[in-house]
Amino acid sequence: MKAIPLIVMLLAGTTQGLNVPALTAPTRTAPKPTPTEVTALREGIALYEQRKYDEAFAKFDALLKANPDNTSAMYELALVHYARKEYQQAVDRAAQGSEYLAEPPALAQYYGLIGNTLDAAREPKKAVEIFARGIEVAPVASLYYNMAVTQAQSLSDVPAAKTSLKAGARLEPAHAGTH
Repeated sequence: MKAIPLIVMLLAGTTQGLNVPALTAPTRTAPKPTPTEVTALREGIALYEQRKYDEAFAKFDALLKANPDNTSAMYELALVHYARKEYQQAVDRAAQGSEYLAEPPALAQYYGLIGNTLDAAREPKKAVEIFARGIEVAPVASLYYNMAVTQAQSLSDVPAAKTSLKAGARLEPAHAGTH
């Protein structure tokens, strides 16, 4: 009798039960990356794009150890965690990056990554909440777009997805993905 629910859980997929830290308005300031840091970031991104995740991780981790306020390294490290399906670490690192003041597109990418991670971990309702929270702090069309994808694909809520896409198009009419 107990084997059937386990099989159903395995077939349906289980949630990761991810913990999302409290996301508040950013208050911290990050220094601009040095030319040496920019070079290391580019090397790490190239490794990531080659799917050499362990090597990319080492590059970004070293950058953060040398400069704990390097928000570019935080974001890239969160992407590595996401690619490795280390969802809690991806959420934690992106949440850390969201504490820093930045232009809306840069700040929104942290919220987008957290939302996409929650969606990948089969927590789409939480993902939509994070996208909405991100829109409050950093209103950009990409967050509306990501929210619409989650609403349509993971929640099967096409009317809500259309509403999100329309809001994103009003905000940024030139955002290609929204159209």
